[in-house]
Amino acid sequence: MSGQFENKSLLNEATIAELWELDAGSGFVQELVVEFNAQNERLLDEIVRFAEVCDLESLQFSVHTLKGSSFNIGADRQAALALSIENASKVDDCDTGRQLV
Repeated sequence: MSGQFENKSLLNEATIAELWELDAGSGFVQELVVEFNAQNERLLDEIVRFAEVCDLESLQFSVHTLKGSSFNIGADRQAALALSIENASKVDDCDTGRQLV
């Protein structure tokens, strides 16, 4: 991973605490993490594939989705990386997008 993301926390402790507070023993967080992991795996596969063929529109959609779900669950480092890839895709920069992937 690029050095620019190493100073970003892997997980946002405040977001995680808020999620656990919302959970209140309901199993919500467990379900959220299971769904996040399944979606994450699919999105990462798509992102790699779209970056390889320089399909910027599809890449932008997938990294935007990944960015949002990552921020929502507190995976801030992954969200920041997704934002960087999204920004590269918006300016038609396939090479930077591929390097970040």
